[in-house]
Amino acid sequence: VMLRFLGQMVDALFYIHKQNIFHRNLKPSNILVTGEESFKLCDFGTETLMTDEWKWKIRVEENCKCWMAPEALSFSFSDKSDIWSLGCILLDMMTCFVLNVCNNVSLKYEPTTEHL
Repeated sequence: VMLRFLGQMVDALFYIHKQNIFHRNLKPSNILVTGEESFKLCDFGTETLMTDEWKWKIRVEENCKCWMAPEALSFSFSDKSDIWSLGCILLDMMTCFVLNVCNNVSLKYEPTTEHL
């Protein structure tokens, strides 16, 4: 089931990225299970078309911080941001525990962004 989930989500992200779209708010509640181990990506309310400008000013509070990529803190998003979020979701599924929940975003990402 885990491999099927991962394969379908990677295919979905590959497709939207090929259409020059970032999801930017990938989280478990934005993935639908449609029976027979079929998964669908939904809620494109914060999606952004890719352009030559790789930064967008949005409020971090509008998106779920638990699965947000570190670069999102500096308002920079790319296809890699969606992949990061998918990795966090997969880790949560594999461990049955939301590992990256933190009320203070700066503390959560301190070890990750410390070297930057």
